[in-house]
Amino acid sequence: MYELISFEDLNKRIEQVDNAYFKKVFSEQASILKAKECYIHQGDLEVDGVFASEKQILIVDGNLIVNGLFLDRVRGHWDSSVLIVLGDVNCTNLCNSYHSDIYILGKLKVSELLYLSAPDSITQIFNSVEAKYINGMWITAYDSVKADIIESYIQDGITKKKKVIKPNLQGVKLSRVLIDDVLNFEEWDQMDQEEQEAMINDAKSKYDYCLIDDKKLKEVLSQSRTVIKK
Repeated sequence: MYELISFEDLNKRIEQVDNAYFKKVFSEQASILKAKECYIHQGDLEVDGVFASEKQILIVDGNLIVNGLFLDRVRGHWDSSVLIVLGDVNCTNLCNSYHSDIYILGKLKVSELLYLSAPDSITQIFNSVEAKYINGMWITAYDSVKADIIESYIQDGITKKKKVIKPNLQGVKLSRVLIDDVLNFEEWDQMDQEEQEAMINDAKSKYDYCLIDDKKLKEVLSQSRTVIKK
């Protein structure tokens, strides 16, 4: 399925890519990439269930379709990883890992949750992004971004400024559409009854005082379960 290629062969393939922004990013990372093993998948790749790379560098020279969870790499494999998709990506959910880089040249379409919470990670999409919900620390997008709820800093890859995006459901917290199994209600639970009642009188609830539990969320998604309330 995957073919080991030299950095020189990788560089030749990247030279054929018709995207100046990606070529610039690649050249800036070249010295780091050169020291790692690189594998390539020729053509479209379709996976049912969970897709997670076991390679330091993986290039998908085509479209990537994941009928389930797209997780950039297998936990415990390498201290860092790079995943480059030269075509479009279609998946149900997408999560990233600590110290991981994801570069998508085509369109990214996520039918449920785009969740990019891992620190010291890079996610750059060089075409349009469409997801039901977006949550993350930092995303760089070079084209349009559409979602019902966005809780993330999204940088415009061209201007290097924050993108101004109007989500379809403005003012709605992501915690209100996720199942309780992936939420941490510790802050709410530490309030006494009087404090909770005061919050309720102020039109607040436990969903305004909770956090997404990263570990639980990825566990649920890895079991091919949805994290979205029905």
